[in-house]
Amino acid sequence: MAAKHPNVERTHLTPRLVCEQLGVGIETVLGWIHTGNLRAANISNSNTRPRWRVAKSDLQDFLDRRCNQQPSPKKPAKRRKPRKEFV
Repeated sequence: MAAKHPNVERTHLTPRLVCEQLGVGIETVLGWIHTGNLRAANISNSNTRPRWRVAKSDLQDFLDRRCNQQPSPKKPAKRRKPRKEFV
């Protein structure tokens, strides 16, 4: 989505634009915002419906933190007990 004025660079993104850039769902982006993992500002005047905006710098910080995370250790697979055969 282009800015209304060609000389003005967009500094804040909507959650919809963030999810399109990252290739994830809108619920995922809103979840990151609600948990505090992704910083966003609510620019709404009312408490009924938030209008979130994410600064490009905050998005870059979020991506840097996620890229630098150590992968979580994998849990060993549970071994199933052999089935008892009934005669």
